[in-house]
Formats: sequence, C-alpha cells, structure tokens
Amino acid sequence: MVRPSHSEIQRAKEKAQLHGDWMMLDKLSQLEQRRAAELAPEPVQDDFSYNSSSDSSSWDLDEWLANLPSIAKDHTSLALKTVDSSDYKYWCKSCDARPPVAGPHHDSSCSRNQVVLVISSELAHKRCCRHCDATPYVAGAHHRRGCPRRVEEHIEERVDDGEYGYSTPCKHCGVKPFSQGPHHDSSCDRCWGYSAYSTKLAHMYECKECGARPFPAGPHHESGCKRYFR
Repeated sequence: MVRPSHSEIQRAKEKAQLHGDWMMLDKLSQLEQRRAAELAPEPVQDDFSYNSSSDSSSWDLDEWLANLPSIAKDHTSLALKTVDSSDYKYWCKSCDARPPVAGPHHDSSCSRNQVVLVISSELAHKRCCRHCDATPYVAGAHHRRGCPRRVEEHIEERVDDGEYGYSTPCKHCGVKPFSQGPHHDSSCDRCWGYSAYSTKLAHMYECKECGARPFPAGPHHESGCKRYFR
C-alpha cells in the first residue's frame, strides 16, 4: 500500500471529524505522529504500525475513504432532478439514457449503470456545458450561477491545499486560489464561508491538468487530476 501524504492524512482527519468517526480520528492522529517521528533525527519508538497490525484492514485509509459518502453521491439525485434529460444533446448508445456518462439513470442492464453520477470521468469531460462553458458538462455544483445545470448546494471542502498547484494569488491578500472561499484573510472581500465554484473568478480559468472549469479543486476534476477530491 502506498503511504498517504501529510495532506491526505489531514483531509482524512477532517472527514473523520465531520462524520463523527472518533476511532478513525484517533488512529489517523497516531499515524500522523508516526510519520512525524520518522522524519525526526532520532525516530521515536511507539507501538503503532502503519501496515503490520493484525487488524489493519479495519482501519485501512484507502478503504475507509472509499466507503465515505462522496460529494458526487450526495449530489447525484439533485443533479439528475435539476436538469431534464432532454437538455442533453447526446445519449448512451446502449440504453439511450441522457446524459451518456455513467450513473443510476441508465438501464439496470447497461454497463454504465452506477450508483453515482460519474462527473470525474473522461467521458464527462469530453464536452463543456452549452449554457455556461463549465467542464464537465453534466449537472453539478460547478456550473455558473444562473445556469440551468447548476446544483445549488455548497461543497464543504477547502480548496487551498498546497498540493493543488495554483499559480495566481489573490491580488488583495495573496492566497491561492484567488477565487472566493474561507481560505482568504478575514478582511478580504473574497473571504466567503464556503468555497465558490459558480462565480466569475472561479470560472476565469480551466484546470491546466485536466481542463476542468472552474479551476479550483473539486469532484468535477478528472479522477486522475491532482485537483480532484471525492
């Protein structure tokens, strides 16, 4: 198993706290201490082992994250109810469902039938929205305000992680990304209580890695993109 990075552990701790999984939070804190000890000049010995515990499967980080309710899953029913299928130009070649991206709207016998609307797939990123140019084109929280494909739900995740590789800072307070969110200084006009995806600033650029628009990190990026999270 690939060891999680410090930022991955931090995000996992935030999710554990959000979902009230205190046992997982405790184990993640131990893992964080272990990683810090490994980087110290004289490693501190403790009785915590990342991958040798007899019950390691019960707290496997990747498995635990995979079983968490994803943003895409939470927004799937909203996305399918928000937009009438006739608004999509293209359809599935196997079952005629619109849009053709994988999701629960496909026939049960169709290979694209899945519990979650997969907006992070290459197929979903093939086109942009004909109303607001958002990519992927399927309905979601990443569309512009006023777009009929926008799901009006906030994504409670911070998008200012150092690993996301933003290049342009806010001209007022210097943080990255420059789009609105809670990561700005409290005195900055762009300091919002949630990370904005539907604003002009967020849609100013596309992701330099996967072409997603808006550019801030989120579940609308392709799954292999470093700015993607569930």
